[in-house]
Amino acid sequence: MHPDNAAKSLASILKSDKFDLKSLIKKAQTIHDIEQKLKNKLDNSFSDKFELANITEDVAVLLTTSSAWATRLRYHIPFILNTLNTELNLKRIKTVRIKIAKTEPNTPATITKSNKLSNQSASVLSLAAESIQDEALKQSLLKIAQNT
Repeated sequence: MHPDNAAKSLASILKSDKFDLKSLIKKAQTIHDIEQKLKNKLDNSFSDKFELANITEDVAVLLTTSSAWATRLRYHIPFILNTLNTELNLKRIKTVRIKIAKTEPNTPATITKSNKLSNQSASVLSLAAESIQDEALKQSLLKIAQNT
């Protein structure tokens, strides 16, 4: 694939109606807001032990870091479900799933190994950056492209 084609493809994907970044950001913010309200309703000992990962049609998914915390949270599912349905007005939620994450909630993943880009990959990223209007995204791509 020619680098110009890759850059145009990335730009067209970002501008596509199918790639609705705005709605994705809005959903993430909504989930974050619900998570904060839920944490305020639960016992303080739980506040940093889970995060609300997703809400689908009728399921809320909570992530935690260990099986011990997962078990403790499972005992509180009736309270969590009641809080979501009544106090937070999410009446469509019928199930709360607890999953164990491999990293601490609210802790950014860290890169332990430094990987270098090939010159061709760096070139594609640079070309893609040139076609992007969002200055922050553009600068991020250019910074990544320098890692050759």
